[in-house]
Amino acid sequence: MDIRRDFDRHSFGVRWTGQRLDDSHAQPSFRTPVSSTLARDDGFNVAQASWDWSVTPALYLDARVGLARATLRGLFQETGAVTQSGIDLFTQFRSGMSPFEEESTRTRVSTAVHLGYTGRRSQMMLGIDASRGYTRSSFHAIDDVGLRFLPSDLEANPLFRAPVVASSVVQYNTPVSPRQTVRQIAFFAQHVWRPKDYLSLRYGLRVDSSVGWLPSQSSPAGAFAGARSFPARKDLISWLDAEPRIAIAFSPFSERKTVFRAGFNILQHDLIGRYLDFGNPNSLSGTEWRWEDANRDGQYQAGEAGRVLRAFGGNVTEIDPDLKRPYTREIVIGAERELPLRLVLRADFFRRDEKDRLETVNVGVPFSSYTPVVILDPGGDYVAGTDDDQEIQVYNQNPLTLGKDRFLLTNPGLTAFNKGLEMALSYQSGTRVGLALLFSAYMTRVQTNPGNTEYDSDQGIVGELLDNPNSLVGTYGRQYFDRSYTARLFGFFRLPRNWTVSTVTRYYDGLPFARKLAITDFNQGPFYVNAAPRGNPGGHRTEFNLTADVRIKKGLNWRGREVNLVLDVFNLLNNSNKTVENDLTGPLFLLRLPVEFQPPRIARFGVELRY
Repeated sequence: MDIRRDFDRHSFGVRWTGQRLDDSHAQPSFRTPVSSTLARDDGFNVAQASWDWSVTPALYLDARVGLARATLRGLFQETGAVTQSGIDLFTQFRSGMSPFEEESTRTRVSTAVHLGYTGRRSQMMLGIDASRGYTRSSFHAIDDVGLRFLPSDLEANPLFRAPVVASSVVQYNTPVSPRQTVRQIAFFAQHVWRPKDYLSLRYGLRVDSSVGWLPSQSSPAGAFAGARSFPARKDLISWLDAEPRIAIAFSPFSERKTVFRAGFNILQHDLIGRYLDFGNPNSLSGTEWRWEDANRDGQYQAGEAGRVLRAFGGNVTEIDPDLKRPYTREIVIGAERELPLRLVLRADFFRRDEKDRLETVNVGVPFSSYTPVVILDPGGDYVAGTDDDQEIQVYNQNPLTLGKDRFLLTNPGLTAFNKGLEMALSYQSGTRVGLALLFSAYMTRVQTNPGNTEYDSDQGIVGELLDNPNSLVGTYGRQYFDRSYTARLFGFFRLPRNWTVSTVTRYYDGLPFARKLAITDFNQGPFYVNAAPRGNPGGHRTEFNLTADVRIKKGLNWRGREVNLVLDVFNLLNNSNKTVENDLTGPLFLLRLPVEFQPPRIARFGVELRY
């Protein structure tokens, strides 16, 4: 809903948008049965009020205030048999209930005031942006445990549910109800100056102050944790940083149809509430033990916990008091050229370097607590004695250090970079026809957590990397979102009688993934290492992804109001390319067995009413 009132030199506006999502079986798959899913009931609401004031023809003021609120709720399925949640560590098949029942409320209040001045050859803007975010969550697990299994036969087809044996049990501190608060205030100034018709300079500075703290909070007693209450912890993370930026555009030729551009930016990363969990003893935590399933019923009972393996979570983690904000340094060089036939060609080269990345370091169990062991990797063909065999050095933990984990969230010196080329060829004929062809070539080089999912292969996720030396084996290379080469074709066509056709066709290279090698007989319990890099060179990608989407819209007039009938068709060609493939080393690896496909063709009909 959008309400706006315009006056001579003022305008006021109010906007609200809301969304409700009810999903009785969220994200089931062939590895996740319906009983292991959550019944989701999520709500999203955003409200904003704005005021624009033209003080003079050259001076204007823009003020806004907003409220965003998300209420997320995921409940266990109502089944006859309530069983503990379990997962096969290597094949990812789930059993029992969902790992956690969860509720979360996330609220963000924001305001912004911008003042702008436009002169004959310059434009200036000053402003302040401020926001405060509140997060309140709760987690509960069946019997406050999570079960870990191993396949009985590691050479069996990993895409079929097979017999498993008990491996370990995680005892959680649930039920637990963490809370976080984040405040951000930023001041900025920007100046655009055109000293000559062929030259434009843009430079500015943004100063960002971000503070995160923990309000007082408590959690009730569970099976492995008593009732807890914690006082507030002020200024747990406090950052004050500057973002300078400068850009130049230069058109050296008299016809002004060619423009060369260059720019440099420093982009400070946002402070997110998840970072505060690393200093919150009231956040989700646990201890993992060897599981001696004496009666072999696949459910944990008291007395079946064997030797301790590891501890994790806010109970055993602190935040470095000198923690620095991560930032990205960006350089862009490009050019744009107007061509005949209303065509415009644009190309940009870029490089982005990430510095001061955040990661946890296991100060309780340092790397010196591990003994290097060289093992034979039979390669992708899983046949010993062939050309793809290799020796990999992995690390066995000293049993005297098991369970002594203590983590520190810090800046351990990790970096990352990505670089590439983006090109665009566009055509537009008034408001009736528009076409754009976009191409990109992209490459990342980064060390991330072991694994191939979006929660592993992403430098923005603070996870297992640096917690033990095995996390460094084969984890440098491309990341999850690196699709190497992409192409997109956009088009819209306004036809007679108020018909509009819009199309989007996309091509992406496949998902980069590493071949995983299972290790089962070490002191710290079973784990895997990346036996090959993600993507090229030397690694693997899934099949390419090609999809075409179409929208057909018919405009009508009903009682003096504009009505649009809309038909959307997604994946028009009904392609079924593999988007995820089996990544476990074994006799079936070279078959490239599919784990996930593109979604099938979907049609959606809608009605838009404007008033």
